[in-house]
Amino acid sequence: MRLSTKSKYGLKAMCELATRPDDVMSIAVIASATSTSDAYLEQLMATLRRAGLVTSIRGAGGGYKLSRSACDISVGEIIRPLEDDLEFVDCISGDCSNKCNCKSFGVWQQLYQVMNKSLDSVSLEEICNGGCNG
Repeated sequence: MRLSTKSKYGLKAMCELATRPDDVMSIAVIASATSTSDAYLEQLMATLRRAGLVTSIRGAGGGYKLSRSACDISVGEIIRPLEDDLEFVDCISGDCSNKCNCKSFGVWQQLYQVMNKSLDSVSLEEICNGGCNG
């Protein structure tokens, strides 16, 4: 399974906002800092806004800011809305009509639960301050 660039740039954008939590940052500033286009970043920020992770401010001096502290936002909360809830097989979402007879359903369900638990155990603050561990 591969995550899309949405996760990569979404996390980068959220880290940019976390570095200046009291400031409202424009799309242009965030896009420049994350090396992405304004248009693509605007799409990501709209998704993150709908998920309740960022607040948008309109008008002159407008832009985005975190809706709550970086220590109160998990990496899972950021990635799930950007990656279709991380439902990597149909039966996770309940769209599979054969899940009761599917021998691999339990494996997919367990993997989904472990992956989400792991992502939810790491805060945005930890990602932004920690970098790579090895």
